[in-house]
Amino acid sequence: MDMTREEAMNLLRKWLDERRLIHCIIKFPHGNARILGRIDTITDNSLVVSAKESKIGLGEAYSVEIPLRAGSSYEYIEGRHAPEPARKKMQAYDAVLTVYAGEEISFGLAAMPPLEEFM
Repeated sequence: MDMTREEAMNLLRKWLDERRLIHCIIKFPHGNARILGRIDTITDNSLVVSAKESKIGLGEAYSVEIPLRAGSSYEYIEGRHAPEPARKKMQAYDAVLTVYAGEEISFGLAAMPPLEEFM
């Protein structure tokens, strides 16, 4: 389901407050990257997900800054409502918020249930 920028920002702030573990999937034209961390900061223009406070010493270098531009679009789906075969892949996540930051790059932010023992 499409979300407004305001709805997406409210959801991201909620995940920050809840210290949700986020699996971030970055897709770009010739590849993709993945990181696991928590939301560190949110501003009007960007979001930082990192493992800065990780209990396993991944540190600040393990991070991504996601642009939250006025022209970005947002899509939200709860794991239990995902169509097959995506539902099977999303079993470990409560929900996914995708930020489309342009025609060629997107950031999938998959929120996991609280897992304090990991990070």
